[in-house]
Amino acid sequence: RIPIGEFCNFSEFLAVENFVDDNEFRFYETYPFVDGPLIDIGANIGLISLLLSKRFPDRTVHAIEPSPYTFAALGANLKRNASGNIKSHNIAIADTSGAIPFAASRTSRGTASIGHDGAANTIAVPCLTFDDFCEQNKIDHIALLKVDVEGYETLVFKGAHRTLAAHKPS
Repeated sequence: RIPIGEFCNFSEFLAVENFVDDNEFRFYETYPFVDGPLIDIGANIGLISLLLSKRFPDRTVHAIEPSPYTFAALGANLKRNASGNIKSHNIAIADTSGAIPFAASRTSRGTASIGHDGAANTIAVPCLTFDDFCEQNKIDHIALLKVDVEGYETLVFKGAHRTLAAHKPS
């Protein structure tokens, strides 16, 4: 029910059809989230952010995507869906603020992740800890925190101690 485009290849197009399984879809569609912003770390091309935006048009959804190539597709999908309540952020979230090496491919966007200096397709992207992100965006409570960062979830949570101690998101 959400128009999505800007696919980098046919495989990505096929993957989107099964991107959210039935149980996950029911969760996003029916869970009684508390008031507050919804945060999508690893937003990719925006499907989850758009699901949340349509369900909660009166709330802010923060869509965080570090890859500049994927971020461009995310922006196009937000525009395509006229989702004015989504704030998109072209940054990484990890255990340190500054810049971080990121493996970003134009054609393998679904597996983009924090990388290592010198690896193929590695670029420097701005990075914040989740604590710093919340402080900079004046987020004082959280309804949902969704994290999908290709195996680097531990780094996200290492940088979120203050926020998670103060707030208990879904």
